[in-house]
Amino acid sequence: MTIKVAMFSDNSGGVYVYTCRLLDYCVREGFDVHLITHPPESEEMSEKLSVLRQDAEVHIVQRSSGIDQARQLVAAFEFIRPDVLIPNYRSSTYMACAMLSRRQQPAILGICHNDHQSYYDLLTRFESVITTFVCPAKKIREKLREFLPHRANSIKLIPHGVPLTREVAGYTEGDIVLVYHGRIVEEQKNISRLIALVRELVDSGVPARLKLIGSGSDEPLLRKAVRRERVEQRVSFLGPMDWEGIERELSTSHVAVLVSSYEGFCLSLAEAMGAGLPAVAFECGGVIDDYLLTGENGFIVPFGDLAAMRDRIAQMHCDPALWKALSRKAREVVKNTLAMDVWARCVSDCFRQAAAAPRIKPWPRIRPLSTDSRTSAIWDRFGKAARMW
Repeated sequence: MTIKVAMFSDNSGGVYVYTCRLLDYCVREGFDVHLITHPPESEEMSEKLSVLRQDAEVHIVQRSSGIDQARQLVAAFEFIRPDVLIPNYRSSTYMACAMLSRRQQPAILGICHNDHQSYYDLLTRFESVITTFVCPAKKIREKLREFLPHRANSIKLIPHGVPLTREVAGYTEGDIVLVYHGRIVEEQKNISRLIALVRELVDSGVPARLKLIGSGSDEPLLRKAVRRERVEQRVSFLGPMDWEGIERELSTSHVAVLVSSYEGFCLSLAEAMGAGLPAVAFECGGVIDDYLLTGENGFIVPFGDLAAMRDRIAQMHCDPALWKALSRKAREVVKNTLAMDVWARCVSDCFRQAAAAPRIKPWPRIRPLSTDSRTSAIWDRFGKAARMW
């Protein structure tokens, strides 16, 4: 019997990239795949949806929030009637799963995309309707098992699959080119620190350039920061790109940089390393330690320590042999431990196991779907203390 898989995702950001790749591999594995998403906001998004529609059913729901969004999603889920449902990371989507559990009972896969308390709170609150939990990093699996010790056997480690670029970056003399691709925002990503890093490198005599690939609401403020730091000729905002464009830019860069406060896996950093770029990153909770090995394929420095980051980049700029050794190992680690086919096989097995697992109990009708109000939060805590749910 063909397994019907439904996935919800916004149509931008790293989770959307992950979802589109997952969709592609599910189609190849013979699943009946459905994507639920929001109306496209650009021509690029429209073109991407047109490509996805060639292999999967695409269902559009209007942007909303809270219970209104949940009701729209329930209607879509009831129409699809999936065997496996992936809510991804919105609270309204998990609310929809709870509502759906009273009528249908698909297997729910809860993917913990980030090592942040909000993600753990969401998954622990709705754990009773989640069949299987998927964690992309060892640290996240361990932490989720601490929150949900009684569900330890349902919490799986499946690192993200990372595509290898067709071209491999090479060392060139002259400017050392840093690259970041992802959301251009301050919250979590701290892009202004990358701009400050360029200033520090130039002041110390290292001719550095920075390429920022992506888009985000903070771009106007960050452009002002570029002017304030007087590095207009050394920082480029390249905008969002498809994978081919990203591949091209990675192949002409030298070092991948990351200054996030927290991550769940950081697919973009691993992608850059798959192009042969050594990485230099702030320590962000231990999740990138699975594939970024200090001294072997890059360096992890203490969070906030721009001087340490500057020194590591300067070291690679002055030592081509070191850069080349780190570059070879970066691509090798991605190839050997984060291969796309291994990821696809693990996810496929997870889907089949979840679809065959006993169904969960429906969400209690008297339990609040949301705890946004003080009354609902108190009632939810009382019911949990009384073991009503």
